[in-house]
Order: sequence, then structure tokens, then C-alpha cells
Amino acid sequence: MPIPQPLYLNAPTLSQATAIFYDAALTLCADDGYYSDGTIVRYLSGCVLQFAENCPDCGLPCEGGLIVDGETDGYLILNASTGETSTDVGAIIIKFRPDLNVSGIIAQVGSTKYNTFSSPVYGVLAAAANLPIFLGSTLEDCGVSGSTYSLTEYGFDGATYVTTGDTVSVTVSPSQVNITASDPGYCVMVIPKLTPLPSGITVTNITPCSGTKFDLEIGCPQPLKSFNSSLKSKDEVIDPEVFCNLEVDQQYYTASVNGNITGGGFDLGLYDWVFYDAYGQNVLDDGWYKTYNLTGTNDTIEVQNGVIVTITQTC
Repeated sequence: MPIPQPLYLNAPTLSQATAIFYDAALTLCADDGYYSDGTIVRYLSGCVLQFAENCPDCGLPCEGGLIVDGETDGYLILNASTGETSTDVGAIIIKFRPDLNVSGIIAQVGSTKYNTFSSPVYGVLAAAANLPIFLGSTLEDCGVSGSTYSLTEYGFDGATYVTTGDTVSVTVSPSQVNITASDPGYCVMVIPKLTPLPSGITVTNITPCSGTKFDLEIGCPQPLKSFNSSLKSKDEVIDPEVFCNLEVDQQYYTASVNGNITGGGFDLGLYDWVFYDAYGQNVLDDGWYKTYNLTGTNDTIEVQNGVIVTITQTC
């Protein structure tokens, strides 16, 4: 059994320190290796602490989510905890906006990768399975499609991106690029978290264009908001006499993109995600649904690929 040994930092916290020592006088450097304070972990090499990573499996609950302003060109890795207690389940909502220039992004929980968003302007934006999706305006594209880059790797230390000392070679295939005529806005991704574990999430951003900026928000897992609806209409083209007689007796769930959630109620919006379950695991089937959770006199939504693509009045 190892014998506990006191360690000393040359700063108040591990995240602020540049080295770790065995003595209070800070003259005897600790051995190379990984050191953690239970929240972050850093590697000590040659008496120099490397970049900090959040501990995804330290058992800490998710508190308040994470907001990141990205202003670094390169290959950017963010590891975070979504909690591992019995209440740390639901849907993880990621919001991403390529604020300046085209940016790539992919999220991973366990062995599963996610790269599909709903834009408040364009609806569903996706890329080839298991590959980062590149989003942004065609006016701010530096020619990423088909290009190969050697990018500096960075790790997020809880406040900013810090270089790891490594470089990553990235080739962007056309199937990854889903840029749009204008800014796609704050795009929304939904990741279902059905169980406390795995608790870690990794979000990787690829920013090859010089001067790139992006906004990233990662929410704590929580059940999605419910709304009342009919079953899907059996008709591909709505017959008002039949459709208007559908009972609004089903409970479905939504992750808002353009929807307006206020007080005790809410209105669904165009391109909102809609699901059968509160975890965001199973999207509604394509088709027409009757619901009163809409603005004005509207009572009908059309769903395609899990998002609302039409809002109208039928009855």
C-alpha cells in the first residue's frame, strides 16, 4: 500500500500552479505523472505542469452548465462532467454558434459521437456519421472543404484553451461541411443521458480559419419540457374534417430552438426539436400533429427529421 506524502504547490490552486513539489520550500520537484485535486487533472513533466483537464469521472454534480467563448485557432478539446448522481439524467443541450468564420464541432459521450444540430434559421444541419460537422456562413469560409490542416492542439482548463504541445492533422471532407448562406445562429444539439454513467462529455472544436470565434454552451442534463399533442395524422395531406377531430391527448417533449418558454406555459417554435421521451432519445415520426402549444390561432405542426418545419392553422 503506498504511503501518503504531502505535496506543495507554487500557487493557491492546482489550476494556477506551474509546478508541484515535495517540500514546503519548493526546492524538491515531484515526480512526473498525473495529479488531481478532484476537479481537474494535470500532468507534471520535468517540473512543469501541463494543461488542465476537467475530471469527467470525479463524481461531481453538474452545476450551472458551462459557457465558453472560443477565440483560438486550432484543434480544441474540452472535457467536462455532466454529473453521476441519480438526478444527473435527462437531455444535455449543447448550443453552438460560429460567431466568426467556419468552425467544426463534435461531441462524444462514452463511445457515442454526436454531430447533428437544429439551426434557428435553417433547421437540421448534420454531417457524415462520427465526423465533426463544420458550420458557418459561406461568406466566412476559408476553403475548409477538402483541405488538410496541421493544427495546434489545445485543452480547455476551465477558463481558456491552453496548448498541449501537440499538433493534429485534420482533413475536412465535403460530407462534413454544412455551411449556410448566412450565420446559422445558435444551433441546438440534444444528447440523451438515460443513466448517471458515463458522466463525462468531450466536445472538440476544429477552427482552421485564422481569427475564428465561436460561442459554446453545454447544459446540465435535465428532463425536456412537455407539450400536449395528438397522435400523428395518418394522412400525408391533411384532411381538415379528419385532422380537426384528432384528440390532443398525447404528451411529447421539446428542446427549444425558436420556441418561447415563459412562466407556466410555452409556445413551440419553428425548428424546435420534438421527442417522444423526456431524455431526447427518440424524435417524433415525420408527419402532421395537432397541438395548441402554438402562437395565435395556429394548431398544426409538421415534423421532419425530428424538428418542426411547418406551423399553421388547420382547424
